[in-house]
Amino acid sequence: MKKSRVIEWNRRYKERWEDVHNDARSGQPKMQRIDAIVDSVRTLICSDQRLSVQMMAEELSMNWETVWQILKEDFGMRKISAKMVP
Repeated sequence: MKKSRVIEWNRRYKERWEDVHNDARSGQPKMQRIDAIVDSVRTLICSDQRLSVQMMAEELSMNWETVWQILKEDFGMRKISAKMVP
């Protein structure tokens, strides 16, 4: 843990800070699993199972890790011999 974080928590403790939840953060969450994104990945993989994860990510303008996680967790797919199969 960083020293700055410990100092911040110490300051809040002295001020009788009781909220244990994280402060609101600006920006977009790391990964958004919206039905539209999952459907677009499904459509793309159904059109050509030989597409690589990197190619799908470039076509959908997404991070390849997000595409891989959707394929693996939502569809239960894995790569076998240049094809994505269930």
